[in-house]
Amino acid sequence: MSSVEIKSLDLQFASIKVLQNLNLTIPKGEFLVLLGSSGGGKSTLLNCIAGLLEPTAGQHNEHPPKSIQAGQKFVADIISAVMKSPNWPRTALFFTYDEHGGFYDHVPPPAACPPDHQLPILASGDKPSAFDRYGLRVPLILISPWARKQYVSHQIQDHTSLLRFVQARFDLPALTARDANATPPMDVFDFSKAAFLAPPTLPDAVIDASFDSRCPDLATTHFEDEAATGK
Repeated sequence: MSSVEIKSLDLQFASIKVLQNLNLTIPKGEFLVLLGSSGGGKSTLLNCIAGLLEPTAGQHNEHPPKSIQAGQKFVADIISAVMKSPNWPRTALFFTYDEHGGFYDHVPPPAACPPDHQLPILASGDKPSAFDRYGLRVPLILISPWARKQYVSHQIQDHTSLLRFVQARFDLPALTARDANATPPMDVFDFSKAAFLAPPTLPDAVIDASFDSRCPDLATTHFEDEAATGK
């Protein structure tokens, strides 16, 4: 598969050099969005702190019943490269999922602040609803030398909490009422001590090709149907 090395990308912000120092290759077609700052102010965290790196559907996804091994290796390669970067002491990487993958969750989603006054576009027979409730839970993991050791957050956060975190870091305005009222995940940091300044060694992420034939990839068809129908 065609690929492009991150260090060869034409990056517009000097502070994004953290990515230029990664020994990492991103397959062509991957989705990469970066937010950076060229400011030279002293800060505990790296000036380039926000980014989105999303695996291509059908290649690294972990949707059931596909084998999760390729997705786990994709994540391991990213995290390992970040931890080996010379910018590791000033880095914060958030790892999460876009949705729950269809797995059961015994905890009912709580109420949420509506982002605006827009209502869902409902079909005939749909139950009246609004954008006033969170979805099912997904993991949210911080990878950083400043991560609070042996800590599990019990604050209610959602994906817009990451937007709120970026807004707080760069003094940016909110996009909607949802992210304006979101709780930034500051509790997962401990800025009094960098507990993981010497990063841990990750176990090898092994891919057993024999699982591919036993774990069909239905996600590719799913995303193709979404693109074709808009649903």
